Amino acid sequence: MEVLALQPDGMVVALEPHPFDLEVGLQELLESYPRLLLAAGGPYANREIWTIGYEVPVPAGSIDLLMLDSAGEVWVVETKLRKNPEVKKQVVGQVLGYAACVAEWTADKLDAVALEYQAVRGDGESTQSLLQRLGESVGMETAEEIIDKAADRIRQGDITAVVVVDEIPTTLQRTVEFVNEHSTFDLLAIQVEVIEHEGTQFVIPRVTGSTVSKPGSVDDASYDDLLDRSLDTTQQVAERMAELAARKGWKPVKQAKSLKYVQDDGSFILRIYPRWDSTQLWLSILYEAGLDDLANSLRQELAAITGKQHPMKEISIPTSIWLAKWDELVAFLDHYLDARRQAARVLDDHE
Repeated sequence: MEVLALQPDGMVVALEPHPFDLEVGLQELLESYPRLLLAAGGPYANREIWTIGYEVPVPAGSIDLLMLDSAGEVWVVETKLRKNPEVKKQVVGQVLGYAACVAEWTADKLDAVALEYQAVRGDGESTQSLLQRLGESVGMETAEEIIDKAADRIRQGDITAVVVVDEIPTTLQRTVEFVNEHSTFDLLAIQVEVIEHEGTQFVIPRVTGSTVSKPGSVDDASYDDLLDRSLDTTQQVAERMAELAARKGWKPVKQAKSLKYVQDDGSFILRIYPRWDSTQLWLSILYEAGLDDLANSLRQELAAITGKQHPMKEISIPTSIWLAKWDELVAFLDHYLDARRQAARVLDDHE
């Protein structure tokens, strides 16, 4: 597409794109301005987006950029210049290979990558967890929901793979369109051009690929649909949890793929994921409050009940274990909630 400038004297000037000398120039532009990826519009419009990884090592190679948006969408980004011969064919397999590696991650791994990014690419003065960094932009409760959604999307393989180039060759465009027509995930190709005119640089992104959810994707099924399809153990645990919540005064909050229980003040208790036949607890608030010993003690208590070790922050418990260890786990919830309340008081005092 030709870009024309109408001069004050009525003359029309054709503007030529300013070429990138190195791929790192395109990469650093996206790192600084990740919103360029949201040029796809559609479901991506009106989201916030953050860069959380740069040159991230994975078994398949090194991910140029890793992004996370406010809908919990994880973006795996590969940059290429038109002069690179890989831009025509190999780049699609490359970025999909990276996405396959990310699909094996947990929320803890996502946080570890974001911490490493902060340490290496940050201001050098402070290193924040992913939750803290997002919390500064959208608030801690919303940040926790974003990370929770991201972990759920990763489990489902719902990852957006993106190839960003300075010019989209026909071969790449056709490949991207074919993949999107026959898959349930999103593969985008974004052309980014920089045009200079009278001392001002204009960045123009153009998108090839999917901008709508596809039939049969994980976005089609509601929580109730997923619960109906889940294991009998999950349905029994959901029923028991509803009875427990009614006795305790917990409030159920139904979300797209899960059911969250909160206390009267809106603070998180746990979440039921019927798609994965599991529940999820979060200990992140304890670590934020500096109560590491208390958090680790809870993890040890839970390990004694479930017979397995659990990650530091995101704890998933299969519904089969809930059914087998119901009384012990309900008692554990009392200790868990007392600890969360203690952590909330510590954080309030710090404010």
